[in-house]
Amino acid sequence: MKILVIRLSSLGDIVFTEPVVHYLAVQYPDSDIYYLTKPAFNDVLKSFPDEINLIPWNNDLNSLLTLRKFKFDLVIDLHNKPNTALIRLFCRAKIKSVYNKAHRLRNNIVAHTTSQSISSTLDLYYSALKKINVIPQSGYPQINADDSANALLKENNLQNDNFILIFPGATSFTKKWLPEYFTALINLISPDIQVVLAGGKSECQLAAQIILQCNDQVIDLCAKTSIRQLISLIHKAKAVIANDSGPAHLAAALHKPQITIFGATSPKLGFAPLNDKNVLITQNLPCSPCALHGSDSCPKNHFNCMKSITPQIVYKELLKIL
Repeated sequence: MKILVIRLSSLGDIVFTEPVVHYLAVQYPDSDIYYLTKPAFNDVLKSFPDEINLIPWNNDLNSLLTLRKFKFDLVIDLHNKPNTALIRLFCRAKIKSVYNKAHRLRNNIVAHTTSQSISSTLDLYYSALKKINVIPQSGYPQINADDSANALLKENNLQNDNFILIFPGATSFTKKWLPEYFTALINLISPDIQVVLAGGKSECQLAAQIILQCNDQVIDLCAKTSIRQLISLIHKAKAVIANDSGPAHLAAALHKPQITIFGATSPKLGFAPLNDKNVLITQNLPCSPCALHGSDSCPKNHFNCMKSITPQIVYKELLKIL
């Protein structure tokens, strides 16, 4: 039996799909599981415990024609967008199952017209399994890490399990804690514990801004790691601090002690990283969430959802998990 799982992006969403892959492997032990995603996320999928075959999605006709050759028996669409509907059509599988995005409920949560909330995106993904009578058990996403970050640790005189890893970035402005707050937090942390900043190229300027006013040396590894190395680096950290972002989900899937800061978005939307060691910090203001995935500016022009989360609040929670 050939099974295709579709999730084209993004980092956190792909981490959420790991249990779906696992329960497909359990239900169909003799099957070949294929996963269609953008090439940038291949290393995330390679960290999944179950064996999967990767198919690159380049958003072109060749990608579609390649899929046609496989003759899949089952297609699980965990993206549910117009382009994945076209992909399902091309696959011509005997059985197709699409997850319930709860789009209307999420819009109502953002519009504050309902008191309901979504437990987790993972539960929404499970809806695709239940449609084909695969009943998943409870469980959180899991990924495996290797030692590919060892060279980085050696180059920067870092000791395993003796550094705090901070991800100051996010995909939108209103999902980012204030740079000066990150600086103040770092200045509260004992100099006996090294602090490391990480992220992609878009975080380089932000990291430089944060480090400028720090009292002690802070190591900047932004844009210096592959995803594989990043997973390894997270695994070797003592604790992880991040905004509502993809790296927070990597930390959760590695079961690291972590703090996740929510501003304009909210755990009510089902995006919270799943980890018993995760401390969620959100002020849960009457105006939040104000957007499904954040925005470029605060609609109320005060940004109190982030400004009211002081460095002292985060530091107090950090001391509990160290």
